[in-house]
Amino acid sequence: MDLQFGSVLKAAREAQGLTQEELAREVRKSKAYICLVENGKRVPSPLFIERVAQALGADMHEWMFIGRGKDELKALIDRFPSQVERYFRSARNAVPKRK
Repeated sequence: MDLQFGSVLKAAREAQGLTQEELAREVRKSKAYICLVENGKRVPSPLFIERVAQALGADMHEWMFIGRGKDELKALIDRFPSQVERYFRSARNAVPKRK
């Protein structure tokens, strides 16, 4: 299943019991903008993603990878190698080791 940012945003917003209007207030955007992002008609900026992650109590770094294709992910890794390495190292350390 191809996860798009907007569909994940909508599911997370609804899971928190927030309306589009309430989330819009939290992230300082209009309800119309939230609707456009959720319907895949606007590509969110990194700042918007950061604000959404904070509002929903989520990890911004995980949200940055939602809906990205292989080429986009490679470009991110090439552009931010140390940050990507740190992210995956911390994620690996968060997973309990098998016995």
